[in-house]
Amino acid sequence: MNCHSIRLRGPWNLHTEADGATGNRRVTLPERWETLLEDAAGLVVLSRRFNCPTGLGETDQVSLLLPQLPTHNIRVLLNDGEIHPEATPQDGYRFEITQQLEPANRLTIELNRTDPDTLSTHEVFEGAVIEIQSNA
Repeated sequence: MNCHSIRLRGPWNLHTEADGATGNRRVTLPERWETLLEDAAGLVVLSRRFNCPTGLGETDQVSLLLPQLPTHNIRVLLNDGEIHPEATPQDGYRFEITQQLEPANRLTIELNRTDPDTLSTHEVFEGAVIEIQSNA
């Protein structure tokens, strides 16, 4: 079995809320969560677009990996449809996305900062990884 990885490092759009005000900015990863989240309270949304990997075979499996998230209070959407992880190991989340892929895709990660005590912000967010497993 062959495995190929594509890192989605940037640019990402970052939408934050702090004291009733909202902010939007573009970020490139990797970046420390404490820098990304700053004084945000409430909903934090990271989003970016990516194209479907080319040359996929009928038996290829495509997964989305999200390592180092600072909270378990997340929601992940692919093309505006919520996706659910296959597993939530300590080092991140894995989502099977083969069937949800379109020629052009939008990935959205929503973090809820309503309980900041549960967040671990000292880690570095490397970005998302698209992993292609092929039997060829």
